[in-house]
Amino acid sequence: LTRLAYYLAGKVPQDIAHEILSLWLERVPLGRPGEPWTSKHIETRLDSAYRKRESEPEPCGHSAPGVKRAAKEEDELRFITGAAFMAEQPVEVDWIVDQLVSAGEWTEVIGLMKSGKSTIGYWMIHAILPEHPFLGYRTKKAPVLLYTEQDRNSLRVTMERAELLSEPDLTILTRARARGKGWDFVIPKLVEKAVAIGAKLIVIDTLNGLAGLVDSNEEREAQRVLDPCFLAKDAGVAILFLRHARKSVDQVMVLGLAGRGSGQFTGAMDTVGVLWAPNGDADGYRELAVGGRLTDHETICLEYVRPNPGGIAGHHERTAERPETPHKKKVAAAKDDRCKLIRAALAGGPMSTKAISRATKLDPKTITARCAGMADVEWLEEGGWRLCLPQKGAGDGVES
Repeated sequence: LTRLAYYLAGKVPQDIAHEILSLWLERVPLGRPGEPWTSKHIETRLDSAYRKRESEPEPCGHSAPGVKRAAKEEDELRFITGAAFMAEQPVEVDWIVDQLVSAGEWTEVIGLMKSGKSTIGYWMIHAILPEHPFLGYRTKKAPVLLYTEQDRNSLRVTMERAELLSEPDLTILTRARARGKGWDFVIPKLVEKAVAIGAKLIVIDTLNGLAGLVDSNEEREAQRVLDPCFLAKDAGVAILFLRHARKSVDQVMVLGLAGRGSGQFTGAMDTVGVLWAPNGDADGYRELAVGGRLTDHETICLEYVRPNPGGIAGHHERTAERPETPHKKKVAAAKDDRCKLIRAALAGGPMSTKAISRATKLDPKTITARCAGMADVEWLEEGGWRLCLPQKGAGDGVES
């Protein structure tokens, strides 16, 4: 009865909750069979539940979905005109790292596992604390708060490589030290701590490991993870999310598709960076493609240096001028081979995506992506994909 009363206290007004519990009172399990529930018990439990609900802090700055509470907070919505909004905004973006991280905004760096995401994040911290340039970009000196899934020797080695072992302005919370505490509890505490110590950046390494996602492809799960993070925006604290990439090479190369899980994560970000190794793991060369609402699309070429007198060396270049690398040639060749397999399968007639997958052993997502980009393949509402053989037209050239 106590649990039901607490649940209803967050959903409906107290008088409605009383009516619901009265109807179901006889079916509620008894702790003591000889002492049945009474209307007095309902009133006592509901009074306690509603008092507890009112005293609880709001985890995300939003009210619980109850009619009574919604009516109570209706007057707190702060509408504003466009002119007044513009007058409140700073003239320039408050960059913590130029073109990458700005105060009160979200940035994510996406990359495959063990591709160097943590290295990027920790060396960014190394540059921010003393206000040194990071990959040629100016930084703004500020304390930093780090929430990481690493611990013990793993964390010590990573920090040692980034020369962070003796930094007094770096505050750390490990997953082991937050064990048993959920994401909705930890994030508000991180923001509270950041404000207390004057930190302007929270680094989360990694989002996939710390958020406790049940299904990363579910949009409601993504929203549950992002909601508490709005507290950081309200406080003017930036968040850098380090996040795992999808396994498909084709999707990793696209900013909007690179991140593993729901696209709502990337859609909510102000700046997105995708890190990948064009030459594989054979050397320390990496490329970080950056884009977003606050910056132009650009590619940063990195060289991981070990032992590390400077940790990471880098230079910038426009995306249109990215150099052709051996790995890119392999990717292009793989795309051509997949297209050949699909054309061979379709030579016998129209086929569905699943049928092509069975015939070619290719992933259905890859088949859809390749077919959509092939000029001689079209989709039929009935029959699936069809190969359009070139036909001689009335005029010069070929029509398909």
